[in-house]
Amino acid sequence: MLLARRPRVSCSCAGISVGSNTVRACRLGPEGQDSCATLAPRLLLENGILKAEAVLHAARILVTAGIQRPADVLDATHEQLDRLRAAWVLVHGQGSGISLDYFLMLTGMEGVKGDRMIRRFVARALGLANELSVDAERAVGLVRAAASRVAVDDHQLDFAIWGYEKQWPSSTSSTQLG
Repeated sequence: MLLARRPRVSCSCAGISVGSNTVRACRLGPEGQDSCATLAPRLLLENGILKAEAVLHAARILVTAGIQRPADVLDATHEQLDRLRAAWVLVHGQGSGISLDYFLMLTGMEGVKGDRMIRRFVARALGLANELSVDAERAVGLVRAAASRVAVDDHQLDFAIWGYEKQWPSSTSSTQLG
């Protein structure tokens, strides 16, 4: 794991360094040489932090929570996951918790993330103007209920909705599809 190797890297950034517009990450290569990359990803929000910096914060939160493998997430208690969420949403640009929901889904946990694609699909199904007409909690609840009704896993229906929605232009002015 990158953070575990940080002390052994000999370059000037000592493993991970965050600048005003870049994140530099280095690791020890298989031959003992440093392998470094400088990333300059776009900002999360206007006057926000770099996406790579948010990832670094999230990685530190995971390590602090004792989560280093997907199995650690699946073995976590509800209390541990609640503490993880409380810390995660404090990262600038991650207040909705959607990125954590997606991360948890990728580790094998059941779930639906209430992102714009899910909200847009639900809004269209309800005959509402656009995804802004449906809050994330309501959209997640309705998708979970639909998954249960058709006897599929939550994340399978989430994935299918995403596949369907990505073929349409993204817009907050959704139209009825016939």
